[in-house]
Amino acid sequence: MPRGKPRVESSGKTPNHRISKRTASGDDLPSSTSHPAIHSEESPTKRIKLTHPPAQPSSCSLYNMYNFSKPNHVDLTNGNGPATMTKVQKPSLRMANPAGLAAEDGSRKPVGTAAEAGPRKLVVKNLRKSPRSDPEKYMNEVSSQLDAALSAILADEKLPHSNEELYRGAENLCRQGRAPQLYKSLREKCQQGIEMHIAKPLLARASILDDVELLSAVMEAWATWNIRLRTIRSIYFFLDRSYLLKSPSLPSIETMCTIEFRDLVFLPQTLKPRILGGVCELLAADRQMRSNPEKADLLREAIKMFHALSVYTSSFEPAFLARSSSYLSAWSDQKAETLNLALYIEESVELIDTELARCSLLGLDSTTQKAIETYLLDLLVDQDDRQKKLLDAREVSKLLEDGKEDTLYKLYTLLDWRDSTSLTEQLRVPFEAYISEQGSMIVFDEARENEMVPRLLAFKRKLDLVWKKCFREHEGLGHTLREAFEAFINKSKRSTMTWGTDNPKPGEMIAKYVNLILEGRMKASSDHANAAKANNNEDVEMASEDEDVEITKQLDQVLELFRFLHGKAVFEAFYKKALAKRLLLNRSASADAEKSMLTRLASECGAGFTHNLEQMFKDMELAREEVKSYNSMLEERDSRPKIDLTVSVLSSSAWPSYPDISLNVPRDVQQAATLFEAHYKHKHGGRRLEWKHSQAHCQLKAVLPKGIKEFVVSSLQAVVLLLFSNPSNNDELSYLQIQAETGLDDIQLKRTLQSLACGQYRVLKKNPKGKDVNTDDSFSVNPNFSHPKYRIKINNIQAQETKEENKETHERVAADRHFETQAAIVRIMKGRKTITHANLVVEVINATKSRGVLDQADIKSNIEKLIDKEYMEREERDDGLNVVSAVKLRSPTRASQKTPPDSIHFFPISEPLIVKMARQFFVGGNFKMYPTLSVSPENFESLSIQDIIRNLNDAKLDPKTEVVIAPPALYLLTAREALRQGIEVAAQNVFDKPNGAFTGEISAEQLKDSGLTWTLTGHSERRVILAEGDEFIARKTKAALDGGLGVILCVGETLEQREDNKTIEVVTRQLKAVAEQTKDWSKVVVAYEPVWAIGTGKVASTEQAQEVHAEIRKWLSSTISKEASENTRVIYGGSVSEKNCRNLAQQADIDGFLVGGASLKPAFVDIINAKA
Repeated sequence: MPRGKPRVESSGKTPNHRISKRTASGDDLPSSTSHPAIHSEESPTKRIKLTHPPAQPSSCSLYNMYNFSKPNHVDLTNGNGPATMTKVQKPSLRMANPAGLAAEDGSRKPVGTAAEAGPRKLVVKNLRKSPRSDPEKYMNEVSSQLDAALSAILADEKLPHSNEELYRGAENLCRQGRAPQLYKSLREKCQQGIEMHIAKPLLARASILDDVELLSAVMEAWATWNIRLRTIRSIYFFLDRSYLLKSPSLPSIETMCTIEFRDLVFLPQTLKPRILGGVCELLAADRQMRSNPEKADLLREAIKMFHALSVYTSSFEPAFLARSSSYLSAWSDQKAETLNLALYIEESVELIDTELARCSLLGLDSTTQKAIETYLLDLLVDQDDRQKKLLDAREVSKLLEDGKEDTLYKLYTLLDWRDSTSLTEQLRVPFEAYISEQGSMIVFDEARENEMVPRLLAFKRKLDLVWKKCFREHEGLGHTLREAFEAFINKSKRSTMTWGTDNPKPGEMIAKYVNLILEGRMKASSDHANAAKANNNEDVEMASEDEDVEITKQLDQVLELFRFLHGKAVFEAFYKKALAKRLLLNRSASADAEKSMLTRLASECGAGFTHNLEQMFKDMELAREEVKSYNSMLEERDSRPKIDLTVSVLSSSAWPSYPDISLNVPRDVQQAATLFEAHYKHKHGGRRLEWKHSQAHCQLKAVLPKGIKEFVVSSLQAVVLLLFSNPSNNDELSYLQIQAETGLDDIQLKRTLQSLACGQYRVLKKNPKGKDVNTDDSFSVNPNFSHPKYRIKINNIQAQETKEENKETHERVAADRHFETQAAIVRIMKGRKTITHANLVVEVINATKSRGVLDQADIKSNIEKLIDKEYMEREERDDGLNVVSAVKLRSPTRASQKTPPDSIHFFPISEPLIVKMARQFFVGGNFKMYPTLSVSPENFESLSIQDIIRNLNDAKLDPKTEVVIAPPALYLLTAREALRQGIEVAAQNVFDKPNGAFTGEISAEQLKDSGLTWTLTGHSERRVILAEGDEFIARKTKAALDGGLGVILCVGETLEQREDNKTIEVVTRQLKAVAEQTKDWSKVVVAYEPVWAIGTGKVASTEQAQEVHAEIRKWLSSTISKEASENTRVIYGGSVSEKNCRNLAQQADIDGFLVGGASLKPAFVDIINAKA
């Protein structure tokens, strides 16, 4: 039967729900499919008999003929697929036919049950018969097809069969268990194909190609082979993913083909070295910038091939590293010999960056990159000659001097590349050498000494920038910067700059620079200004800042240099002189800046450093009050003199010493001065005034031919100008006449006349003209003098420092340092008793470095001076060593005794004086709630407050004893105003808060504003009666110290505590509470007052007092510091009287007294003079 759609014939019977097939034996079998076309081997056409129970014949539509009801558990059609052949449960006999069945006469009747329909017949025609095939023959045919296809692939020919057919064939062979034979055949074919179509052609062409061309041919073959490999793998994919995946010992198809390509093409010794040679030639061309994009692509693809062939590590990497090492070694040798350090660093860093970038661009392994990086660093940095070149002090100094920050950054990067601190630490040597050399040039540049501080500030900023930007804030290099800067700034040498002394010059110049800032004459530094110009925003901000902010900034900068100074004695001397001139001549640009500078100095050096400076400000305030009082007195008497006189009374101990100048003061001025002196002495009995006319200044009103002017001049200038106010002196006055009238010596007179006749404002006319003043010159009023300003300040040459004054200051500082050195030697000897000469020198250096260190030769010279003064003596010994001892041996048999070698013996001739060098004797008088303004009848032995003050003012007190009295709060200001110079006033109490709603309390700031300098805290009466605890007393003490007051801290035990042997425990507990609040004890005086001995008449024995005082000092040494133990004064406060004071004062650790009731009596003077 021809092919075509099977024809279905119906017999008119209604189909049954079960379809059966008649076999040869007559049995019914379940149908194998529900499709209309049913294939059978017996005949093309098979009649299907549909059986069902007898039913009435009825017609059925075509739709209902093929619509069978589904079984309850099986889908017979399976989505239009083959029907199941299993036996199913008999379906329901009721058939649903919504449209109804057609009758034989054509009428439609309702649908009935299946039993009503008769048997029907289904005939399937054109059913094909499946041919029978031989499996072995099929397998052989498939194998032949695959072999032919594989040959075509390897020969780059067209496939004879489709990929799908070939894939099915390979899959069928694998499923039939022929996978091993198929894989073996595939491997053999690939070997033959590679050898025939790739290896042999390459070998044939190798002789006529160079290495790069051969590499290019290999890469073309590799690319072609990868294309063929993809086709082969797609056909044999089932083999790869089934058989080979389960056979670990066999490589995959891709791996097998790659291995065959490697073994047959790359590994043969004919091609391998030339392939690697081609790659190395491409690398060399790339290094020499002779490569093009095509060759670069070829190189990248070759490296990818080496990775794919698994020959990268075994073959390519050794060849690449060997060729690279020879190239880099030659490059390094050539560059190191021909380039300077800067160019060598630049090109070395560029080479490293280029090589590492090439490794990344070519896709080299990280191991190769690490090997190249290690070799580069070994070659460029780690070799000894390279390290010497990189760390050459002169070359590095040149980089720093030229400001090559980028090169310095690269240098540090090279040295720090391996994250090793050894090389970067070695950079400290040239860095330190540069700092020391350049800094020393600045410090000892005599021609530009006035520019020293600005240059040092610029140098420091430059070094800080290099450290932060170039050296990445390396900790070791930061220490080097500070140490080297500190070393050169404290260098000293005897030169004309310091008048032959060994004083460091920077201390003087920093003090003068600070003076310029505080006078407002030092504007923003040039570096600051340049930075502002470079940044418009910063320029706008600087323009908007007021003068105080600018001064604060400049002080912050200069304090960076100040912190490096060791010997601050030079700075202190010159700063004190400059401060005195600023205060006396009213030159300070800002009072707040002055106070801020004092606060900074106190913070840096301690309160002792600024004590005299603070006293200078206090004197100026008291002087203003004194002048105000004087003027009030004149107004009351209506006896104001012709001139307005302003006097500044200065304490001689705090202010610099000024030379006395012989000057004939005008009569009016002398009368006013005499009147003020009489007023002052009447108010302050026992004081003597010395007039320092050289520091005075005047305002003169002059009527000149061209107008009236007001001159601000010095006192010496004023005396000279007043000579020309006399009508008889309208003509010229000779130099000798002026000298006779003024009484000035030649030096002062010549300087004064030069400022008036040869300066900017020439009020006088000199004849003959010239810049210098001679003794044969004559002077007259300049009739042509004119100036647009009414008030003119003539340059005060006297206010400027002369060379003689500068020399005198340096010599005085040097002499003081010698005295301080001798005092340090004495202190050391008192403590050590015996010490070697070398150790003594070392300890003296450590003890005096804060004030300025002497050379060892000078220290030895001071030791000799003390020996000459019989403070010490030397004893020669056999081994030549020098040992210092505190015992002076005078035994006549000393030479025969076995004593240590050559020794120096300490002999305390003036022991009390030596002790006083460390701690000044202190006597305080606590008036408690006594006295009153008048004598109390209940206590006729006591004095009134006026009597006590008058008694102290009139008495001759030991000048080496510091005296402080503490009257009741109501009389604090009275006492402060009435007491003479040298006696301070203390409050009996202070509160721990600066201000607030605290009725009856006084803050430290209020006491300071009132001119008070001391306060008591922790007195036993407040501890017992007012129940003040240790912590509260500690807070009050801290508040007083922070407010700038000295504190007399009272500690002591009760009788019960002493009987329980708890004295030391109680005292140290009270001290510990204060120690937890503050660490600075420089302004603390500890007053030990046994509670049981206060007001009872009982007195602790001398031994008991000394014992407790020694324990307190021991506690200070162990808890606070050794320095605090040596310097803190510990005084006794247990019923001290004129009878027991002298015995107590002789004890080594008793530094004074806190006197109670006895301070109200005249005998208080005897207690003050207990050490006299």
